[in-house]
Amino acid sequence: MGSDNWILCRLLELACLGLWSCFDEFHFWYVAIVLVSYITDKDFVGNTVVQMYAVTHPEFEAKAWHVFVAYIVATWIACSTVCLFNSAMPHMNSVGIFLILVGFFITVVVV
Repeated sequence: MGSDNWILCRLLELACLGLWSCFDEFHFWYVAIVLVSYITDKDFVGNTVVQMYAVTHPEFEAKAWHVFVAYIVATWIACSTVCLFNSAMPHMNSVGIFLILVGFFITVVVV
């Protein structure tokens, strides 16, 4: 997480200096890199998908290459989302914020 802290400090420095165009461009690439790295962080998505399949198919025996393939597919989906659907990112952020707030509210009410 050290690189995240450095990038955020650099973004604040650029914003304070009034270099808005540099700030916007730097912020875009920061969001793109963070999206790809967090979605595919520690092959969490690959393990989850493979284990969800294994639960519903008792005859299936999970192997390491299954997780690797699921990880590669998740990485390509994340990269293509950032590259091809750039105009949809604000809407995806709004949906994400809504889901986080609804999930938090439900957790507070239930627990």
